[in-house]
Amino acid sequence: MWRKYLKKTDRFLHEAKIDIENGCYLKAISASYFAIEHILKTIAIKEFGSFPLKIGSLFSITDKALLRRVKSRDTLKQYRKLMITVRGIYNNRKNVDHLDYIPVKHEAERILKDAELIVHKFSLLFRLRDGSQSN
Repeated sequence: MWRKYLKKTDRFLHEAKIDIENGCYLKAISASYFAIEHILKTIAIKEFGSFPLKIGSLFSITDKALLRRVKSRDTLKQYRKLMITVRGIYNNRKNVDHLDYIPVKHEAERILKDAELIVHKFSLLFRLRDGSQSN
């Protein structure tokens, strides 16, 4: 089941690129965020069998998965910094969806770049894209 969420992650990243190309920066930021949310759901399903519906709980369960997976304190710090970036992108998404904030191209591009990095790093850590997929 988690592979469906991984596929949707990739689709959101793809659509964010198209949105930026077409000047749709509001949609690009939302799509970038939802790519991250879906990679976190992928991890939760793979590691725990399901994911929580509330976003704060999803962030918390991701932290638990990181603690289970990462053994190095320095590496854990790097992933926790990524989670801070995740929360920042979440706040950006809320701002563009619910406030009068309208982003410009470079903001949407930066958020997409950060989202791609987060998806890549988490995919590697949790072995979501290689031949070792066991769930």
